[in-house]
Amino acid sequence: MPHCTIEYSAPISQQVSENDLMKAVFDGALAANLFDEKSIKCRTQCYQSYLSVADQSNFVHVTIKIMSGRNFEQKNVLSQSVLLYLQDLNMTDLSITVDIGDLESKCYAKATA
Repeated sequence: MPHCTIEYSAPISQQVSENDLMKAVFDGALAANLFDEKSIKCRTQCYQSYLSVADQSNFVHVTIKIMSGRNFEQKNVLSQSVLLYLQDLNMTDLSITVDIGDLESKCYAKATA
């Protein structure tokens, strides 16, 4: 844990690679000092189609799912750290957002093979 899903609009790939996005989110999550590096998982989803009437319609949105039990201060440190690392990529003309959500341990299932 955590599971980090990075959604972004297709034009962002002209500014930065998927690997750079994942590394920024990974490093930001690690810098929050809440997780062991072996537990951080990142994945990307590029959107060719999307609709926004905002001035900056391009976006990077990160959803981070963590096991429940962290307080708001810890979640805020995590979201701000990831946001900072993404801002360091110097992308332009976009909106960057980070959302932290809880996974309930009673409902979470995991298997390895």
